[in-house]
Amino acid sequence: MKRIMLIGKPGCGKTTFCQKIFGQELQYRKTQTIEIVNRTAIDTPGEYIEHRMFLRALMMTGADAEAVLFFSCY
Repeated sequence: MKRIMLIGKPGCGKTTFCQKIFGQELQYRKTQTIEIVNRTAIDTPGEYIEHRMFLRALMMTGADAEAVLFFSCY
């Protein structure tokens, strides 16, 4: 199954993007762990991109992804 992985800093809209594209009710919440959404998207916590100790978790999860979307917020 093809999956996309969403990576970005906290609060840049990764979870909101997943909720919107899958037609879910928008619920503003903090993602605490890596989540598979609708078996198609991998939603990652923003802290995983900010802290090197979580890099291995991103790399292992990324092996299941067909593409990676990097979110940027200003």
